[in-house]
Amino acid sequence: MSLDDDRGFLIEAWVCRAGQVVFAAVNRWDPPAVPIDEAGCMQPSSGRIYTAEKHGYTEWILIRWPPHPGAAVTPGAG
Repeated sequence: MSLDDDRGFLIEAWVCRAGQVVFAAVNRWDPPAVPIDEAGCMQPSSGRIYTAEKHGYTEWILIRWPPHPGAAVTPGAG
């Protein structure tokens, strides 16, 4: 891929902040390109990534989001 073709990536994430799941969009130019995720939400965080190139975005790929350290595991979940 040439530098002209490379347009970075876009992360769409649903992360926990202050006990609520909120949407966060992060692109390659936002250092660091890591959404901040906190403990304390009932729903797990999730995300997907798109790569961008001069013709548009690629099909998204699911980000396998790890459970927050210390998160309680719900029986039958996952």
